Amino acid sequence: MRFAGQKPVWTGSESFSRWSVWTASAPRRVGRVRLAALVIGLGLLSLVIGSCTSRDETVKNSDATDTAIRPDTELKGTTIHLYDRGRVVSTIQADRILKYEAKDSTMGYGVHATFFDTSGVMSSTLVGDSALIREKTIRQTVYGHVLIKSYDAGGKVTATATGDSAVVTEGTNHMQLYGQVVVESEGTRKLETDYLHWNPDINKFQTDAFVRFTQGNSVITGWGAEADRTLKRFKILNKVSGTIMQADSLGH
Repeated sequence: MRFAGQKPVWTGSESFSRWSVWTASAPRRVGRVRLAALVIGLGLLSLVIGSCTSRDETVKNSDATDTAIRPDTELKGTTIHLYDRGRVVSTIQADRILKYEAKDSTMGYGVHATFFDTSGVMSSTLVGDSALIREKTIRQTVYGHVLIKSYDAGGKVTATATGDSAVVTEGTNHMQLYGQVVVESEGTRKLETDYLHWNPDINKFQTDAFVRFTQGNSVITGWGAEADRTLKRFKILNKVSGTIMQADSLGH
């Protein structure tokens, strides 16, 4: 009787032929074990190589993505001047600016913009949390806590406007305000709407959305409106209703 792990011991009772057969079969068994180990090792090696290749491809793809979204220029605490036919139409100051040349996109954060009319006089200012500037189309889109101030020729503030976002077309100074728009003039007149367009060609605010105009204790509502920048003269176009107090001098 033999147990696993014991070396074979020849005794006188065992024949030489039996010993020879037993010892001759051992190399074949060892050979089969080595072959199985080799197959398993090759399988593990292929898995490791495949895993490394997959990781390499992931890293390459990640690097390509990072390169695609990385800005060409990053500036902090800077000022940009935009021109139209050699004339400065606006000046933009920002806490941080990221410029993407291939996409014609410039992102600004902590934005303060100043706009000038055709004679070079400051006509309005705009402040917002961030802005997307397209230089080829001379277009700015401003987001978050938008505040616009309009000025007369003497530099006096004639009206302030707030909204969620704004779009400005450079050169023409057309402005469009969106979302919870409120325009106030001289602290006594207020216009509220969801959308408002400042049209510098006729020097008027315009909208086709629902509007609410308040002065003192008088309130007028309706759909669509036109008003000058001081809100002294305004016109509501459709479905007009409201209450007008005699003490309030309303525009018309």
